[in-house]
Amino acid sequence: MNNLGQMGVAMGYVDVSLFVSMTSIWGFFGRIASGTISEHFIKTRAIPRPLWNAASQVLMAIGYIVMALAMPGSLFIGSVVVGICYGVRLAVTVPTASELFGLKYYGLIYNILILNLPLGSFLFSGLLAGLSTTRKPPRCPAAATPASAHTATASCS
Repeated sequence: MNNLGQMGVAMGYVDVSLFVSMTSIWGFFGRIASGTISEHFIKTRAIPRPLWNAASQVLMAIGYIVMALAMPGSLFIGSVVVGICYGVRLAVTVPTASELFGLKYYGLIYNILILNLPLGSFLFSGLLAGLSTTRKPPRCPAAATPASAHTATASCS
């Protein structure tokens, strides 16, 4: 999500704020829908919340792959999918932490569970993407266009 603006510029879009806005808006809908839907399925079919979390992570990975394809319209579709899944992840983690571990050390456990968001942003956006754009890894081909540079970063990691 941190590189949506850069990806949009690399793909030739003039106004890249649209992609960040779409991700945020669909993240809101993901939060609202996931709370309602997960609660319904827990009561009616006993489907646990960690399963919803895992499903959202798989869909989020697919959304990132769609963005990395750099095809026309893939950034629109990818930002919607990633936004929804990001909202689901944020909304489902809170009750999952309390259901799995109780409320005695809830603050500590929740912060450990949510730590992956800034840590992943730093590792993948800051370090991996930064290193791959400054020097070419030996097993990865040189990127011919800015859009293929983002695809190479995703595929060579």
